Amino acid sequence: MSSSKGSMYSITLDQARRLALWTEAHPAHSSGKVNSPAESGSGSSSDKGMDWKELLRKFTKHNPHRPITAATAQTDQLLHSLLARAAAASSYSPSTSHALDNPGQVPAWPPLVRIDDRPDILASLAALEAALRHSQGKDVERNSAAIVSAYGLYSVGEFDRAANELKQVDKGLPSAGDFEAYDLTLRVLANATEGFALERLGKDDDAIAAYTRAAKIYDDACAVLSARNSPMDDVELHVVGEAALYRLCVHSKAKSFTRSDPRVAYAHHRLYVRRATTISAAQKTPSRRAPSTELFPGSKALVIQRGFRHLMKQTGQYEAPSSGSSQEANLRSSTSLPKAGEVNKPYLIFLDEVAEGWRRNGAGRDGAAEVVEVMYNALTHTFQSHRLLRHLARALVALGQYDEAGKAVRLYFELWNKARETDAVQVAKDIRRLRGESAPRLEHDDDREDRYANDFDPDRDFVETAAWGSRLFCKYINDPKFGLELAKRAREIFDEKKDRQLAEDKVVLSKIERACGVALGALTAKEADVESRPRQHAEALRHLETAAQLNPNSWETLYHLAYQLAELRQIDPALDRARQAAALNNSSKEVWHLLGLLVAAQRDLGAALQVIETSLNDDDEDEADEAGVNGVRNGQTKSNSIENGLDRFEFSSDDTQRLQVEFSMRMTRNVVIEAMEGPEAALIDQQQLLADFSKSFAQVRDAPELKIVADALPIDTSNGAPLARRKSISLSRARSIRGSVTGNDEADFGVAPAPSVSMNPRATKVLVDIWLMSAASYRRAHKLEDSRGAIAEAEALNPNDADVWTQLALYRLAKNELKAARSCLIKALSFQADHVPAVILMARVYLADPVPSSTTRSPTPTATTNPKLPFAEALLDTLTKRYGWDVPEAWFELSKCYKGSGRTEREKECLVWALQLEETRSIRSLSAVPRLL
Repeated sequence: MSSSKGSMYSITLDQARRLALWTEAHPAHSSGKVNSPAESGSGSSSDKGMDWKELLRKFTKHNPHRPITAATAQTDQLLHSLLARAAAASSYSPSTSHALDNPGQVPAWPPLVRIDDRPDILASLAALEAALRHSQGKDVERNSAAIVSAYGLYSVGEFDRAANELKQVDKGLPSAGDFEAYDLTLRVLANATEGFALERLGKDDDAIAAYTRAAKIYDDACAVLSARNSPMDDVELHVVGEAALYRLCVHSKAKSFTRSDPRVAYAHHRLYVRRATTISAAQKTPSRRAPSTELFPGSKALVIQRGFRHLMKQTGQYEAPSSGSSQEANLRSSTSLPKAGEVNKPYLIFLDEVAEGWRRNGAGRDGAAEVVEVMYNALTHTFQSHRLLRHLARALVALGQYDEAGKAVRLYFELWNKARETDAVQVAKDIRRLRGESAPRLEHDDDREDRYANDFDPDRDFVETAAWGSRLFCKYINDPKFGLELAKRAREIFDEKKDRQLAEDKVVLSKIERACGVALGALTAKEADVESRPRQHAEALRHLETAAQLNPNSWETLYHLAYQLAELRQIDPALDRARQAAALNNSSKEVWHLLGLLVAAQRDLGAALQVIETSLNDDDEDEADEAGVNGVRNGQTKSNSIENGLDRFEFSSDDTQRLQVEFSMRMTRNVVIEAMEGPEAALIDQQQLLADFSKSFAQVRDAPELKIVADALPIDTSNGAPLARRKSISLSRARSIRGSVTGNDEADFGVAPAPSVSMNPRATKVLVDIWLMSAASYRRAHKLEDSRGAIAEAEALNPNDADVWTQLALYRLAKNELKAARSCLIKALSFQADHVPAVILMARVYLADPVPSSTTRSPTPTATTNPKLPFAEALLDTLTKRYGWDVPEAWFELSKCYKGSGRTEREKECLVWALQLEETRSIRSLSAVPRLL
């Protein structure tokens, strides 16, 4: 058994070898502790420490029973110091060697021991062999000595002898017994050296097998050291492991047998990148160590980074990396913010691959947060990057952060235009030329060199991003003016035809024309300007028709064209376009919904109901099929079928949007049922509608903090409705909203709670609309108290919704309470001044008799002496010029004003226009379907 000093010097010698202090003058302090960088300040100023000769003498003195380890360490230190001397003499460094590697070519070999130094190492090897013959030692010690001996033979050019000796040693990890940490490094060295020797002998396949074993032993050794909580950096382990891994990565990707199964090469690349990122930048760069001990120099080589992502693409391993992932951490430690006129090419390639991986995984909400984090982190390593902003904006939209996405698109738009104006590409070239730098040109394994020569988007990328950004501003930010600006700028760039391939791409031109048409339509609806409306509508229609001609197979374009035609009340051509869209994509609920509304506009309610139920039934069948496969009902299958055929990368959506589309369509079906069978039938359908909403909303991942549950609310079914349908489902405002959000089980149910900021406003709006639809059905069924209860439920969800107060006004009018109705309408208009139904109802109230008859349920027309007639006329005149231009009730009420004031011709004009609008109106407003997909 060794003494305490023997144990101390054993640990010190082992640590010095692990830290690769081969060329260090004093690897240990006089106290016996290792002279590591972390402990270099622990000794006194007069402590010169021990050199290798003294350290080995002290080790041998206090460990007389370990002569083999002493001889092995002496040979090991001499061998590494001679190899470092050879590398310095030849100006070799691993970093330079790796940086100049080309794909398909192995890295340059490090120099062997110089001829002048070989007698010294051969003498040391002979002494080691003598120690093995004449001394006793543990199996682990003898095995380690044999490995160092074989490595020495390799280092002097005896490749055959080295390979033969390595066949006799144990190259696996020590399974048991008393072994030192450096013994793990030597096991990796055994496999790596075998690979080196075999490769130099031309046996590439055998060499790859040896490198593969070395990679596995290296990874396992790292795991063992981690489990033992080893405090050392194990520099030599990483040097040897990296050398084997790097050659394995280069060889395995180039070999033909791996091309049929790139997953093998991908696994090697992935291990290299993962291991490289476990080493900090400070640890990678040698301070007092020899330059040949730089850790993972290949992490800076494009051949590794490109090889990793190329293999990732081949194997379909598109994992959107998170912040701090192996690839990102490696790039952040090995690259920096580029100089003026230069680019951080590896980082730009990485950003493109991150975005591509996310896109191939569906470009959905899952993974978008990680993409955003990666893009934000890249701001410190890129400068005004166009591609970064482009990728960032799309990921932010997938997360529902529309304002932030809009800011990214605006900045992208400004930077791109500025770069275009100043010819930034040429400026960057001039800066590089003036600086006089001539970095060697690297050959890559793909044709993407020109793409990353600068960080300015080409015309194609800008045009496609601008067309996509136009949708963002029109659909989510309600800024169609800037959306139109984006679309027009895209058309200007396209018309310049600087990119010949782009100029011949009809699909891209179709997208631009569609973006222009949709943006014009949205801008017209928002501005509601009586002077510009006809011109803008005509321009929008022209753009959309052009888009459809350029790409007749785009069902998205046909949908938008059908919507625009329907808005202009051109029902027949709109119906034709909607049918074409449905034929191209029969899984889009938006298309079927629009088609159903257009059929209803032709007064064929039966056919309209059949169209809507066809889509809903298809979706139910898909859900049943999914349940049959999984054994359970999966509520997410609906959302999957809605997006079938729709590219999420171009038309992003989330669970809430799919919920809106689904229930808006079901509400339309309910309205058709009421028109055909009466309000009682509609009320029965609404019960299921409310219950299904409760189930569906519980699965919305966009707002998991709001859980809505269904409770029973009695409904009078004295009219003889079937018992199976008598139970009504509603949402208790106290328990479902206050209870689930605040967790207060003792809330005062008699007081309507304030809406919680944690609610999902879009889903809440859907539920409010369902309750208000139910309230209207109750009112038309003359069940006013039930109607009031439904309104109260909607009010509890959102008391600031103008629709709620308008419906309450209708309830008051049904009870002939004009004053109360007026108060409700005033409140509705305070929330939304241009609320069309509220304005029309307010005008009706103004035109009503001051003392309404008790036998009537609604206001009667005014007499010419009604002093409030001018107020009603002013409201309606403004409304029909702006947001109510296509509402027949507005024109009809305005005709009453003209009749009351004796203007017969104007009255006739209003009635004719109201009749024309009524003849082409659908069962529901066109706003029931989205203007933009």
